[in-house]
Amino acid sequence: MTVVRNSRRIALAGLLVAVGLLGWWMAHDLTSTDSAQNKALTDSAATSRVQSEVSRALTSVLSYDYADPARTQTAAREVLTGDASKEYETLIESLAKRAPGQSSCSRRRCRQLGSSR
Repeated sequence: MTVVRNSRRIALAGLLVAVGLLGWWMAHDLTSTDSAQNKALTDSAATSRVQSEVSRALTSVLSYDYADPARTQTAAREVLTGDASKEYETLIESLAKRAPGQSSCSRRRCRQLGSSR
């Protein structure tokens, strides 16, 4: 009888260790995924702050007043890089040629933002 009881205890202990290891592995797997580590998905306050900053920056870049083109150009230099900067320069060059004769003013605002990793 004691051999059977000891075998059951050993089997139960082994089962508990296996379940514990499985639980630990599953918890580790859940917390190490890309979505679990993506702060844009897990920290809504920080995401909201970033979205507000990006919205303000894009609004300043995408708004244009022929009487004060320097304001828009300064904003673009501060926030745009790479291809976006080159595309902006092409666009603003064309706009600057036409704007004075047309008295062009453009006010834009960012309505929706998304984030990705």
